[in-house]
Amino acid sequence: MSLLATVPVSWPSPATELPLAHSSSSGKGVDCVDRQLCCSRDSMILSLSARRKERTVGGNSMVEENLLIRNLGLLPLTVLACAIFGRTLASVMYRTVSPTFPSQVSNCLIRTVTLKAATKITCGSLCTQTTDCLLYCLAGDECTLFDAEVTDGWDGVSGDDLAYDFEKCYTSLPHDLASRATASHGMQYVQYQPSNIIQGTYCQSYPGVYYTGKSTNTWWQADFGSPAKVSRIRVRIPSSYFTNVSFHLGNSSRYQDNPVVAGPEKTKRPSTSSYGRYLVEVDIAPSVGRYFTITQPNLSWLGMYTVQIF
Repeated sequence: MSLLATVPVSWPSPATELPLAHSSSSGKGVDCVDRQLCCSRDSMILSLSARRKERTVGGNSMVEENLLIRNLGLLPLTVLACAIFGRTLASVMYRTVSPTFPSQVSNCLIRTVTLKAATKITCGSLCTQTTDCLLYCLAGDECTLFDAEVTDGWDGVSGDDLAYDFEKCYTSLPHDLASRATASHGMQYVQYQPSNIIQGTYCQSYPGVYYTGKSTNTWWQADFGSPAKVSRIRVRIPSSYFTNVSFHLGNSSRYQDNPVVAGPEKTKRPSTSSYGRYLVEVDIAPSVGRYFTITQPNLSWLGMYTVQIF
């Protein structure tokens, strides 16, 4: 029996998530260039991305994708080749999201390219090769790349808010518990609604800031509907109105009855910002609870732009 026939291979079953793998010496995603071997899978087709040429035509940047398409019989050879190059396959899981967006997402546009065969494989491979690409969308033979953070909870837009209407879009962000949660807060402040910060998308200045009413022990809460495992929380905040904050997680709707999973020492505002927004990112020991609450004890408003819970 030949050596290639003995290589064990097991692909995950097809799902709404599209696994796209590319080579990495550290197990983390890297740009696929030069002699690195990029491996992708779409149902029973294996696409080997050989190289990419970029040229300018009439002032417009265009990309020619040179793809070698082989059937699944080449898979053992591909795995062996990756091993010979001393690289491991790192998977990027893409999830389907609503393909409609407001005009503000243009601030996160990386580029739009025309491909000879624009599919979720070819466009997705291009996204994995592009620095900061988090979202890719298909429309005809065009592939559009964004660095917008969009989760599978994004419901899209319509009517006057509609600026982008693609055929399909895919995000590399994991499932966001917050984007399907029911939000509430301790005190209303003018027009700000507690659901404003869990819409499922973020791009520079979109969406706008949210504030609770001014009080002591102000809070914002997400109800997942049933107990869920949480290991990471990402909150974008303004330069003020986020002080001595704690995160609670448990099964009581009264946050006081739930344990603190991250205290003020972990939720401090970082020293650097992007577009005037500071990212507080907290990893916790995997914990289970139905209610996640952000609390602030001092007399103040509580201000945030987005909350993502993974």
